[in-house]
Amino acid sequence: MPSIGKPWEIGLLALALSLTACGESDWTGTIYPDREDLSTARTLGTFTSLGACTSAANAAIDELRAAAGGVFAIGAPLPGWECGAECRTDGDGDLLCRRVEAGAPELQQN
Repeated sequence: MPSIGKPWEIGLLALALSLTACGESDWTGTIYPDREDLSTARTLGTFTSLGACTSAANAAIDELRAAAGGVFAIGAPLPGWECGAECRTDGDGDLLCRRVEAGAPELQQN
């Protein structure tokens, strides 16, 4: 008769699976060089935490700011970002996420 393991092994496996299920989700980062035009979206990648995703998004926004001469011009397209977790792709190829955090750079006031 085949053995399914010792009771403590089964308990350890169940604990490991439950901790994995309760762990933080992967986060998918996206920046929008023009937040009013979603077709400008650029995927940043997948991150193990929201903090890592927002850091990468803010770094990408800083690169856009540097390319614009250090400041976003009045009337120019403004960037934005999103970090999403528990995502899936729908039939049209759009990324749909159950949890979303979004932001935009702070504008410097004169």
